[in-house]
Amino acid sequence: MKQSNTEDQKVSLDESRIRFQQLVKHLPAKLLRYDLTLKKFVYLNSDEYWNGSNLEEWNEFTEEKRQSYIHYDDLDEWLKQTQSWLASDMKSPLQLTFRLLSGDRYLWIDCCYYLEYSSDGKPLSIVELSFDISELKKNEQECDELKAQCEDSSDVYRNKLVEMDENYQEKFEEYMQKTGELSIKKESFENLSDNSIDGIIVTTLDHHIVYANNRTAEITGYKHDNLIKLSVTKLFKESELATEIESIEKREKKKRFPRHFQTEMKCADKSKLTIGLAIVRIIWQSESANAYTLYDYIDRRSAEGKRISKMVHRAVQQHHTIGGIVSKNPAIMKMFEILPTIANSESSLLITGESGTGKELLVKTIHNLSPRKDKPLITVNCAALPDTLIESELFGYKKGAFTDARQDKPGRFVQAEGGTLFLDEIGDVSPAMQVKLLRVLQEKTIEPLGSSETVKVNTRIIVATNRDLDRMIEDGDFRQDLYYRINVIKLELPPLRERIEDIPVLVEHFIGKFREMFGKDITSVSPAAIEVLMNYDYPGNIRELENFIEHAFLLCRGDKIIPEHLPEILRQNSQLSGISPIPPYANRDGLRGISKSLPSPSSIVEGDKGGVTKSSPPPASIKDSETNLIFECLERNNWNRTSTAKELGIHRITLSRKIKMLGIELPKLDGRFAFRNIP
Repeated sequence: MKQSNTEDQKVSLDESRIRFQQLVKHLPAKLLRYDLTLKKFVYLNSDEYWNGSNLEEWNEFTEEKRQSYIHYDDLDEWLKQTQSWLASDMKSPLQLTFRLLSGDRYLWIDCCYYLEYSSDGKPLSIVELSFDISELKKNEQECDELKAQCEDSSDVYRNKLVEMDENYQEKFEEYMQKTGELSIKKESFENLSDNSIDGIIVTTLDHHIVYANNRTAEITGYKHDNLIKLSVTKLFKESELATEIESIEKREKKKRFPRHFQTEMKCADKSKLTIGLAIVRIIWQSESANAYTLYDYIDRRSAEGKRISKMVHRAVQQHHTIGGIVSKNPAIMKMFEILPTIANSESSLLITGESGTGKELLVKTIHNLSPRKDKPLITVNCAALPDTLIESELFGYKKGAFTDARQDKPGRFVQAEGGTLFLDEIGDVSPAMQVKLLRVLQEKTIEPLGSSETVKVNTRIIVATNRDLDRMIEDGDFRQDLYYRINVIKLELPPLRERIEDIPVLVEHFIGKFREMFGKDITSVSPAAIEVLMNYDYPGNIRELENFIEHAFLLCRGDKIIPEHLPEILRQNSQLSGISPIPPYANRDGLRGISKSLPSPSSIVEGDKGGVTKSSPPPASIKDSETNLIFECLERNNWNRTSTAKELGIHRITLSRKIKMLGIELPKLDGRFAFRNIP
């Protein structure tokens, strides 16, 4: 009888040991044990130590070799502390932080050394428990740098520093708390998981629940004892579980992290709760099992939405900008306020506005503010694709679906899985294609060309158009039911002529952009030039204004843009409006090179050998004005590109690109032969 009890105790101890080893193996830490009797390392909880060596290789290294992995600046302190500890009674743990070489970079390691004893109090081994705290060190360094930058800055930046410091302190305290918990070997898996903010379930491979922590009971509404009696298929759709479990082994072979996905869970009160779920394969009591991690998706999403709203509000107040969108217009500012709410939503979104108003930039901003920001943003220009091609682009196709389909190709819906799909110019889609898009929006499934099976998609749809969809519905060119599907949320971007107060801030924004692109020290725009820019209707909206500033950068040789650097079409418009934007030539001595030597842009040089100049009407566009300017400079420099680029104040490669883009035809005579006597 005693022998039977002893065997039962042995089996129980073996099971506890195996469970503890599995727990330790999955910890985000390295546990290394050195046996004092055998005088060698006897246990490592992972395949490799921080430096990439396994346990056997680590034992083969000499002490000097092991120490060589420690950063030179940290080695002396490490030796001093460890030798002092070894010379003491070693009853108190030793805590050290140092840098350790891993591959081609150093990791910051937080290490705890402590002594293990036998039941009779005899020292058995030295245990090293170490964590990678490189990310914390990086955050700490960034925090210190930000503190230095903000010493003399405004209260706004000081508040930002305090916020970052609080976040860092919170993370550091959380890390220290976890470090303390892991340093105490007595903690069992159940105690650790019950303290988790996430629900944890362990099931057999046939879905029977064998363990659930307290948080799972809180989320599901079931009593803990009742959960153990359930099959996990009572909580989740069996088809979804089967699909996800099939992918576990593939992900483990490729050493990928568990995939977190959104799903619905059936609670005890028959209600449904949207949660985030991840499944991994583990060993539980010597048997293969599945471990589920679940968390309240809505709660986390709400918290993230509040954080983003606060960040957006602060950014807009300080700089009148968010995500590259710059505006002081009241209508745009109101839109800024609701952007976080819109980004946090899963509803379809319709964006309207004239060409060039910034619809695509708005889509990128919404995507980057959304919970889908780490997933793809895929853009499709519906107007650029014929109806025969857009279906295969959106839905993909199977091998053999048509003549050139030599292999399977995923469509844009699949490429945007988990992220955002932006359908630009939706008003140009044919009625037949509108029907297929309506089905996708209703059923959240697609059917690739050449396939009879439907594919479920998890993609947020954002559409945009510069056309009047209401008029198209009246004319029968756009389906009313599709319109209601895409028009759950609607944002309208006003044209630039209705938000002229934005022109100065947009000009400042573009100056910063082109200053870096062109490598010029242009810092401002003269009041006269601003007046010219403000007195134009901008049929091309913000994109046209950006082109005007780029044109001015090409001509400007000083540090300030003045009216004569702007395109002819703007100056003509100003003259018709009674504005005199260009000062007399007598006042232009401050401008170097190009502003002194160039003729009026209204003179267009004919590219004949005689260099005859003929007067012609002013250019009809920015492109014509730029073409004429470059052509005149080329002829004046005898077609030598290097000299022309120097006079224009741009790089020779930039000049060559402009010549090709503008279609300027050059004579066979090259500037390098300028001094030859050619008839």
